[in-house]
Amino acid sequence: MKRRDDYLGGLVGIVIAITLFAIVSVIGSQVVGWLKTGLWPAFPISRALELNAGNWPRTDWVGLQKIIDLLLGVHVIIPIAIIGWLTGWGLYLFVERMTRPLPPSKH
Repeated sequence: MKRRDDYLGGLVGIVIAITLFAIVSVIGSQVVGWLKTGLWPAFPISRALELNAGNWPRTDWVGLQKIIDLLLGVHVIIPIAIIGWLTGWGLYLFVERMTRPLPPSKH
């Protein structure tokens, strides 16, 4: 059982490490930009994805456009953290289920 727990902890630890590395990299690039210019550079999802060379998708529907602008204006760390959490949680559940001992047979 200890080996199984070590395996699960190691996999989840790798996901956590990758997520933290991504977050620290984003914040680090912003800190470097701030040190150079004295202004905190924004890093929304739209910049990370570089949609249409910086042009956000446009629609004639005002409410839908507000939702698109809101989603693309969110700081990129938020989806990184959510994706990292969901990946770690999903990986843990998957590996835990796959390595769970089978119940005794009723023969």
